[in-house]
Amino acid sequence: MLAVQRGQSSVRAVGGDLKGKISPLFHLVGILSALFVDTHGKLGVVIGTGCYTIVTLIWIVPDGDRRIGRAVHESRAPD
Repeated sequence: MLAVQRGQSSVRAVGGDLKGKISPLFHLVGILSALFVDTHGKLGVVIGTGCYTIVTLIWIVPDGDRRIGRAVHESRAPD
């Protein structure tokens, strides 16, 4: 969504850090574990929910990085 609204600079601001790299990995593990790990029990669902919780927490906790704000500021046209 950011790429469509703000251009390529927003994509670079989101995807180049550790959070942007490990989030898809946790999502993939969460999906696969919910589908294939212990399909008759609850273990896969617990693992999947844990993965999504971890992703949520790493994105909620600020890391002091201001790349998105800087990218939006740089993309604005001068008045």
